[in-house]
Amino acid sequence: MEQEHRNALPVGHDLEGYRIEGILGVGGFGVTYLATEQALGRKVALKEYLPAGLAMRSNEDMSVRPISHGDIKDYYWGLERFRQEAETLVNFHHPNIVAVHRFFECNGTAYLVMQFVEGQSLDQILTRQRVLPEADVMRFVLPILDGLEEVHRVGFLHRDVKPANLYLRTDGTPILLDFSAARQALTRTSVTLTAIVSDGYAPYEQYGSGGQLGPWTDIYGLGAVLYRCISGQRPTQAPDRLSAIVNGQRDPLPPASVVGHGRYNAALLNAIDQAMRVFEKDRPQSVAALREIVRGAEPPRTSRTPHPARPPSHRAPASPTVQESFSNAPTERTVRPRNPAVTTAVLGGLMLVIAGAGFYVGTRNVGAPTFDAARASEPRRPTREPADAMPPTTTAAIPPAQRERERDDALPGAAVQGFTDCAGCPDMVMIPTGTGPFGSPASEPGREGDEERQRQLTFGKQFALGRYEITRAQFDAFVKDSGYRADVGCFVWSGKQWAFDRTKNWVEPGYKQGADEPVVCVSHKDAEAYAAWLSKKTGKKYRLPTEIEWEYAARAGARESRHWGEDTSELCRYGNGADLDSKKSFPEWPASTCSDGFVFTAPVGSLRPNPYGLHDMLGNVAEWTSDCWKTPGTESASTGDSAAAAPDCNRRVVRGGAFNYTQRLLRSASRLKANATGRIFNLGFRVARDAE
Repeated sequence: MEQEHRNALPVGHDLEGYRIEGILGVGGFGVTYLATEQALGRKVALKEYLPAGLAMRSNEDMSVRPISHGDIKDYYWGLERFRQEAETLVNFHHPNIVAVHRFFECNGTAYLVMQFVEGQSLDQILTRQRVLPEADVMRFVLPILDGLEEVHRVGFLHRDVKPANLYLRTDGTPILLDFSAARQALTRTSVTLTAIVSDGYAPYEQYGSGGQLGPWTDIYGLGAVLYRCISGQRPTQAPDRLSAIVNGQRDPLPPASVVGHGRYNAALLNAIDQAMRVFEKDRPQSVAALREIVRGAEPPRTSRTPHPARPPSHRAPASPTVQESFSNAPTERTVRPRNPAVTTAVLGGLMLVIAGAGFYVGTRNVGAPTFDAARASEPRRPTREPADAMPPTTTAAIPPAQRERERDDALPGAAVQGFTDCAGCPDMVMIPTGTGPFGSPASEPGREGDEERQRQLTFGKQFALGRYEITRAQFDAFVKDSGYRADVGCFVWSGKQWAFDRTKNWVEPGYKQGADEPVVCVSHKDAEAYAAWLSKKTGKKYRLPTEIEWEYAARAGARESRHWGEDTSELCRYGNGADLDSKKSFPEWPASTCSDGFVFTAPVGSLRPNPYGLHDMLGNVAEWTSDCWKTPGTESASTGDSAAAAPDCNRRVVRGGAFNYTQRLLRSASRLKANATGRIFNLGFRVARDAE
């Protein structure tokens, strides 16, 4: 048994007829005691809900209470999940699942009374033996599969399959211990993630805030347990594997088929490798499927449909090349928690200046989910389903704007001719010379203090600007051709606050995207690297636009706050922002009273262009510019050369707004700042090109 724990009940303490004999284990979310049920004289395992960092025990009356007022909500949220866990486990009667005798509440917390298993954990056995013979592996894996299948049958997950939670009775029967509903619930509120996952045994979707958990999650854990059994080593952490794969490197985890070659049955090794595939869609989707692989029969691959199929997208399918390029990309699936509160976005008036893996929090514009370059809410439920064979893809129910597409073809800008410098290069539009406004007047609704005073600027030199934001397919082509390594990790909405998630990246931003949707989770350096690659590829000078170039092109000569005028009811025809579609999934989001058909990013060109033929200048994703951030009232960058952006700029100007911005922020003059190294799930870019 373990040593004393400062918050644990003392040995000899009497609790509802159970006498504490010692501590069996301590985790981030509770303490498990060895106790004697005095009425029957039997030994039991008594699990107490006592989440570290959220709760403490009073020395006076042994009661448990939240540490601070700010911890109250999270503490009781986890307590309710603990109660749900108990209600489920009490009904399990399976020889390979630990038996739960009773649940009760006392001392301001709750307790599970479980069967005390005489024997030893698989972790203890592996510490002593290092590896197991194949016969021993098979003797425990098949019964554990049976137990997991029963758990999944009732819609429950274990979530923490690891050697320490697999026990072998003295008679050799394997038992599955320590279910983790409470800890997973707390993951979705505010508890530090590293206190929840078991490194090496947890799949990448348990590290992040957006991936959906399912049977495939427990299957990964069991595969990792088997890997340790045949290799003697704890597997490489899933985020490290994901990072390598995304950057085109070899998976740092050697395959079981290599590690165990010649010592174990090929079917078993194949089962381990399939169970431990990084992306959940590539793993067996059920225990039954994994069992068949273990037995040497490859099952037919099946797919999950988390909600009914949608009408097909109006966009053309991606090319076979693009489909292949994303064949191993992770996908986001709709999360359907038992408690609908999980999907509710908690919004605040935040301004975050992204700085590495941390951020500064201040107040600004209370009432809107605002912050510089990442003004958004929780990434959870996209409304669109895949339209082609390339994961991850997203299509939409037919939006109102699509029904007016014929009318849109006659709009100014729809017939503007563009050009490309190579196959696969961005479609560029030449921006004419002229005079136009820059900045906003003091009277403009929604104006903020960091916007420039409105003045007229003259462009005497043409430049070209991308008709669309750079897409995932275009960025993927750059990465594959150049060998460029984009940094891994992205700021995403964690359900209560913005947080840096190292499992997220431009391939897996936390929500589904198609190849023709704008790339996000890219830094200023990533955007500049793409432009430099284009320049080398074409012999032309590609770059990021200056702030003034961007606004001049976005306005297309309009003095009003938006290129179509002041009518905000037109917003959903031109810009993908927070609207009624968002409201259906996120009731807490401030939203416009119109519908554009999208919750997250839209395929580029889905909505109307401005008179210069440019799409998504307002909405869809925010866009990097070349400029350093400048305080209001100072002169901005020159009108025709990106050299004004000094190389030591730590913060860059971001323009255009994103899918989660309200109409107040979707204005031509609205400007934001972001750390140049920051990567955010609603921030992308488009390129400019010097005229010849």
